[in-house]
Formats: sequence, C-alpha cells, structure tokens
Amino acid sequence: RSVRARELLTDLVPRILSRLGDLDDPDAAFAALEGFLVALPGGFQVFSLFTANASILDDVLVLCESSPALARKMGARPSLVDSFLEGVDVEPIPFPEREPDEPLELRLDTVRRVVNEHRIRCSAAIVLGRQDPHIVSRALADMADRAVADLVAAVRDDLAAQGKSVAGELAIVGFGRLGVQALTTLSDLDLVFVYEAADSGTEGEFGRLIRRIVSALSVPTSEGELYQIDMKLRPSGGAGPAAVSVAAFERYYAEKAWVWEEMALTKARVVAGDAALCEKVDFLIRDVLIKERSAADVTAAVVNMRRRLLAEKPAKNQFDVKRRRGGLTDIDFLAEGLVLIHGASLGRMPQASALALTALAEKGILPPDDAQVLVKAAELFGGLIQYTRATFGEAPPAKLDKEQSERLRRLSPDWTDAAIDEQLNEVTNTVAALFRQYMGEV
Repeated sequence: RSVRARELLTDLVPRILSRLGDLDDPDAAFAALEGFLVALPGGFQVFSLFTANASILDDVLVLCESSPALARKMGARPSLVDSFLEGVDVEPIPFPEREPDEPLELRLDTVRRVVNEHRIRCSAAIVLGRQDPHIVSRALADMADRAVADLVAAVRDDLAAQGKSVAGELAIVGFGRLGVQALTTLSDLDLVFVYEAADSGTEGEFGRLIRRIVSALSVPTSEGELYQIDMKLRPSGGAGPAAVSVAAFERYYAEKAWVWEEMALTKARVVAGDAALCEKVDFLIRDVLIKERSAADVTAAVVNMRRRLLAEKPAKNQFDVKRRRGGLTDIDFLAEGLVLIHGASLGRMPQASALALTALAEKGILPPDDAQVLVKAAELFGGLIQYTRATFGEAPPAKLDKEQSERLRRLSPDWTDAAIDEQLNEVTNTVAALFRQYMGEV
C-alpha cells in the first residue's frame, strides 16, 4: 500500500517462493499468504520485520499452509508477529485496570481484544510445534478464569451504577475442560451459577444478573466473540433456572442427581465469585463426591452413558480421539467412575483425569502400569486435540500430511516415528481393553 512496502515485498519474493516450494501444499499456502497480506492494516512494518528476521517469515508461511484462518487473524493483528522474535509466549495477558467510570461496552471490547490476541498466540505456538500443549491448555484456562471474574465484576458494577445492585453472593462453577484447566482455543465454557440471596425478595434478581453476565461473556462485539457459554450441566438442565440457589444446589445433588451428573461433578471447579460462597460451594461438591456408592451402580451407569454417546455422537474419523472407542472419553469416564466408587474411602480426587488416575495408583486402586498407560494416552490425545483444533478448527482432519505429523511429534516425546494413525489404533485398543476391565463391556 506504499512504494516502500512494495519494494520490500518484491525483495522477499524469492525467499517466499523458495519456502513455499518446500511445503506439502504450496498453492494453499500462497493463497493464505494473500489473505494474511490483505488483512494487514498497513504492511510496511511487517515487511521490514521479515527482511530483518527471515525465520519469522518462514513461520508465517507455515501458519499460512497449516491454518489459513489463523494466518488471516494474525494479519489483522500484525503486532503479534513481533512476538515471534522472542519465541511464542503463551503466558496469560493481564487486562488493563478498569477505570471507575468505564462503560460496560468498552470493557467487553477490551476483554475480547486481550483474550483473542492470547488465543492467536496460543494457536500459533501449537501449530508451529513450539509449546507443550498442556502448558497451552492451562494458559487458556487461566485466561478464561480472569475473563469471567473481570466481566462478572464489570456487570455488577454497571448495575450498581444504575442503582440496581443485587444483594447477595454469587459463585461460578466451571465444568468440563474449564473445570480441569484444559481448554483448547475453540472450547466453550461449561458454567453453573450458584447464588445466596440476602433475602427472598432478591432471588428473581439473580436470574436477570446471570443473563447479563452470560451476555457479557458471549455476545459478539467489534472485537469479535469471547466464549460460547454452555449451561446444560446446571441442576435440572435446560428445564432449570439460569441461576440456582445454594440450598437448591445442595438439595439437588443430595436427592435427584443422576450418576452421570455426579461424573460431571468430578471435574467441577469454582472459578470466580464471592469468596465465602465459593468456599461453601466447594465444600458441597466435595461432600457429594465422597459419599458412599455402590460400585455396581456406578459401573453400570458409566457403561450405559458411554454406550449412548457412541451411538448418538460417533467419531467423525480416526483422528476424532475425543469420541472414538478407546479415546479420551473412555479415559475420562473410567477415571470418573473410579473416583465416585472410591470417594468415600479416599476423599476428593484431583479433577483432571491424568492426575486422578495417578492418585488412584498411589492409593493402590489401580496397578501403576495401567495408570501409566492411561495417563500417557490421555496426554497424547490431549495434545492431538489441541493441535487439530488450532490447525483445522472444530472438525478433526481425515489425515495428517508429513509436515503436520512432524509438527505434532514436536509437541510430545511419546510420539514415535511410526505413522500417527497406526499409533492411535494401538493406543485406543489398549485403552478400550482397560475400560472393559474396570468398567465393563460397552
């Protein structure tokens, strides 16, 4: 868009063509590079950076081939390309301090900008094979915790400024990937809102407060989307209210909860809210998880739930390691079942399956060799899911080419030189056998 920018780009063309020629799909990468350049608000500074640091240009070309959508996002935020100079940093970014009179709409934009820039950096780190996927998962979860806490406070302050304060306390519980601090760049947030009203007259106000908070976390703005919010794990599911009182929360899990809801609760973590209520809810969750249970009832429920998911949500292909038989869901369900069966004797276990399985082995419930196999499989599956979602989006790929397989191998020393799909078949067969051994035949 300027003479100088075009001169710099012209000088870079030989290297661009040479590096594109080394990629498995140079035409796709070339088209994605155009998308990156078109998205640039200016261009001169980035071309100067490429001229001075050719390896950064090479990284961008790899991103163009591997994930054109990510390349376009990077082009729209060229300052992020500078971060490649120091390696790809995935540490959560602090939010700017909120001014006392800052409009809520401005805060929504600020949080979205910071979170989305962090997501792009995390995606680049995974696609390029530059960062441990478990570190990235934790960083994304920490960022989500901060975003939830920040916007909950912003919404409550905004209501207070309008003279509409809601009297009472609020606790936000994260389930699923948020609960175990293992988010991907595309994860929804599974949230349940628990409140304790100051008096009976304010209970209805908490429902309106929660709707405002959910909107603040999910509505698209000029800075894009933040998170999709899933609240189906709240007591009574979609038929239940948006916010549940702490008394109703306790009563539901004591009297009405199904085993599959208790399985989900093994991964629950209080992520934000008022300290006193957060502590109370955490104790309630612990009390549910350590109650006496029939091992036969739990294993029957686990097997039935696994059978239903295999029938209703089958794997899309061999790389859908979350859903395929012997995949990540088998490991999660096995761990959740054992945690519920042994909760009364062992107490509350860690939320993440790998940590829970390790703890169960240390307590003598699982043979160490079996636990090690399951933990290693969980780590391989988790890294693969991180890589495919950062690279391809929600739909798992039908295959990985040579370059993609090599970049995946950089993410974990447990991948061997054998074909990735062959290794997956071997690991999933082993996991499926262990699931049958400890839970039953699906």
